Amino acid sequence: MKKFLAIVFALIFALSAATSAFAMANTCPYCGDEIVSEKAYNEHVFGKCPVKYPASSKTYKECPYGCGAKYEDNEQYEIHIANCSMKKETTEDKIANFIKNIDFKAIGEKLMGVLAKIDFPALANKVIGLLEKAVVAIIGAVK
Repeated sequence: MKKFLAIVFALIFALSAATSAFAMANTCPYCGDEIVSEKAYNEHVFGKCPVKYPASSKTYKECPYGCGAKYEDNEQYEIHIANCSMKKETTEDKIANFIKNIDFKAIGEKLMGVLAKIDFPALANKVIGLLEKAVVAIIGAVK
């Protein structure tokens, strides 16, 4: 039993040492590429490694905003695209959001309030009077 425990502990120690050495070297366990940052390592190991993810076996959609995220599942891809932190709002998006946030009901209510204050019969009489004067002036100029 003691020999068995000694072998188990030796294996655990060896695996721990190998894991520590790997973590410090930032080397991909699949293709052996050295990677300089933790973010780049995670992106490589969990989506870009050509050995782990051969191009012929799966199709990935990559985030168009440049964050490096790749998705095989279309639903997860769409969720990411909607929430990507590197997404920059386009002019079309800004216009769409502006229009979406307009309170047309409030604008309509204000417009109806303004129109209700206008004395249309008096306005019509003023317009007709101006038109009569214009016609008289034109006829006088033509004679």
